[in-house]
Amino acid sequence: MNNKIFSYSSDGTGKGIYLLIVREFDGAWYDHTDGKFRGSPVIPSVVMTEKTLAGVATQIHQLTIASQVWDNGYYTAFCYEEVAAGSVDTANDSVVAEGRVKIVNDEIVERGWSHN
Repeated sequence: MNNKIFSYSSDGTGKGIYLLIVREFDGAWYDHTDGKFRGSPVIPSVVMTEKTLAGVATQIHQLTIASQVWDNGYYTAFCYEEVAAGSVDTANDSVVAEGRVKIVNDEIVERGWSHN
């Protein structure tokens, strides 16, 4: 089982950034409770950890997933910023970036991000 690493950069500190990840071939969502993909996940959002870099205004938010082996194929990650700190609300939070990764043999072999 390989680590899947997702990163997002933002301006300022203290922002609640989280991901929702969907497996494209069947529309299943990543479930943070056990790391499996399913149609109705119990906890679909995964909070990214903020990393502060000395002397840099930009903050890096990072998430490493190592829970299960992922099937080969494409996955889309939606990166949200919380409107209210500590409260995940996909209906009101803003999608700040969207990314697509290709998995082969449980490794990310291709990635692309677009910032909104």
